[in-house]
Amino acid sequence: MINSKLPLVFIAGFLYLIANTANAGERILDEIRFGGGISDIVFQGQASYYEYDRPSLNAELLFSPLNFDYRDRPGSLLTPRIHIGGTLGLENNGISSLYSGLTWRFPIVSSIFVEASLGAAIHNGKLTGTVIAPGLARRGMGSRILFRESIALGASLTENLNVIVELSHISHAGLAGGDNVGQTSAMIKFGWKLSDN
Repeated sequence: MINSKLPLVFIAGFLYLIANTANAGERILDEIRFGGGISDIVFQGQASYYEYDRPSLNAELLFSPLNFDYRDRPGSLLTPRIHIGGTLGLENNGISSLYSGLTWRFPIVSSIFVEASLGAAIHNGKLTGTVIAPGLARRGMGSRILFRESIALGASLTENLNVIVELSHISHAGLAGGDNVGQTSAMIKFGWKLSDN
């Protein structure tokens, strides 16, 4: 099983990074995001799960970039942003989660960009899957602590306002043994980038 102390180590590590990369007087919080979409997406060919295509809400905070690239290149792998967020399942059987990790942004053209993130999540779903009717099962997540990754396409509508379409996934990648159904979510988010003034 994945070590139960991992969340504390994870949080402590990110707090250390924030404390040691923010300059005196520099704004720490960079962007606030809210949105919604569908969680527990079931793709064609997968088993039918009781918790599927459930509406959910999402909120996320992104902190100022960690600058390990002293050449200040835009979209560098050495300038990720720490994110902390949560997804709330709006129905009784929806899975909710809290997550944190690193987000990388890569500009494409003009105001269009792509993002990728990697981190960890804690959820309230079932750990072991059970069959509740012929052809219908309750998904088993296998571990309370999971990896989380996402890919997103976004556009800057104004200097401060962004719109992002994101596809994310949480699972334990087979490291916890047993069930590993995971959860895939599709979200539309609006982000407000805080001003330097």
